[in-house]
Amino acid sequence: MALKFTLEDAPPLGRDSVSGRIYSTTADFDRLSAVRIETREGVRHGLIKNIACDRLYLVLSGHGTFSIDGECIAVEETDLLIIPRGTPYDYWGRMSLLLVHAPANIDEADINLEEPPFDL
Repeated sequence: MALKFTLEDAPPLGRDSVSGRIYSTTADFDRLSAVRIETREGVRHGLIKNIACDRLYLVLSGHGTFSIDGECIAVEETDLLIIPRGTPYDYWGRMSLLLVHAPANIDEADINLEEPPFDL
């Protein structure tokens, strides 16, 4: 089985602190899902953890910082981060990211650990 997804067909991401497009969801393939994310300068993603899936972030362009379980990690283009399920994390900077969830993301499994605004 082969599945192809295009940016043009991807619906917008529904989070105020970042913009992006949702390539695939559990409805497409339950073992993983993918999202393209664009961060905004001066705004953090917001501290969150996901209790159902591991997350992989690939930095497509730009640079920024991830805070993973309280540890700050500087990232730049081509860096890859793996965030195990249940681990609190946040990120900020000017980046284009590819996010892969394994298994596929379930929105209800995202636990927001703080309330907006997420300004730096």
